[in-house]
Amino acid sequence: MSDEAQALSLQWVYGLSNVPSNIINLSDEHNDRVCYVAAHTAVIYDKKTRQQTFLQGHCNAITCLAASSDRSLLVTADSGNDSLLVFWDPVSGQPIRTLQQPHAAGVVAIALTPDAGQIAMLSAVHGSTAVQEVSLWDLRPLTGSITGAAMQAVATTQVPKGDVQMHICYSTDNPTELLTNGKCRAYFWRSQLPDSQLMSYYSPPLRAADFHQEIGDFTASVFVPGSTQVCLHNLHTIHS
Repeated sequence: MSDEAQALSLQWVYGLSNVPSNIINLSDEHNDRVCYVAAHTAVIYDKKTRQQTFLQGHCNAITCLAASSDRSLLVTADSGNDSLLVFWDPVSGQPIRTLQQPHAAGVVAIALTPDAGQIAMLSAVHGSTAVQEVSLWDLRPLTGSITGAAMQAVATTQVPKGDVQMHICYSTDNPTELLTNGKCRAYFWRSQLPDSQLMSYYSPPLRAADFHQEIGDFTASVFVPGSTQVCLHNLHTIHS
């Protein structure tokens, strides 16, 4: 967004936020750039020119950052009052489209399918209802595959209470499968589209005895490509 639309004009940003997957490599044969989050702003830093481009507009601190596999699309989101999810052009640094409050309390984690045709969102926990949701949104109106259609959630399911989920990712082998994790549990999700707007899920028990060591709090999870395994990462080890 333009400097005129901002209360303050940034000159330089130092440091970065403690946000999962906070550094995204945007480099190619012509550019040497990275994108990262610093409080309410996403920053694109060009190593060759030593210049920063600021992606501004969030009223709350940005909670998550994602990019399409070809790095032609960036997405930022936040949680709290007046929360936003913003799609950005990483070349110009301009917003392409903004969703206001895609979830009532905002968003804590996002993931894109490899073709950028769908985005998965993990909502923040709603303060009054204590509800957390996983939702899938069709991005074809954004990418141009469908014209004139509004961007909307095509599937939404509540997360079982007990362990707030903080990370989400797609399977690289099957985009109908997703994985989320909180500190203590991981959930495997499967889209039932087009038959149902609800997702099925399964959460296996994770016991220290199964790993022959103390597990600790999980911070991230990922599917292992070409297999039926996943890796769960905590501050000390990776479990598969």
